[in-house]
Amino acid sequence: MPRRNLFRKNRHPNKRNIFTYKDGKGKVFYRVRIGPYVTKSEAEYWRTRVAQINDFKSGESYITQTSSATD
Repeated sequence: MPRRNLFRKNRHPNKRNIFTYKDGKGKVFYRVRIGPYVTKSEAEYWRTRVAQINDFKSGESYITQTSSATD
């Protein structure tokens, strides 16, 4: 199943972006961005949910915080 469909299957409600990169040896890397979230606890909840998806279990995940110039 394509990685993009994994989020639909797991009912993730927010915006999501999946970027792929293939290195010189042909290994494919995925960068998944989901959100935005209002609270850090909500972001942690969804990070945990994503980490439970088999195709993402062995990956590394973390939460970042950004703000706009008007904040």
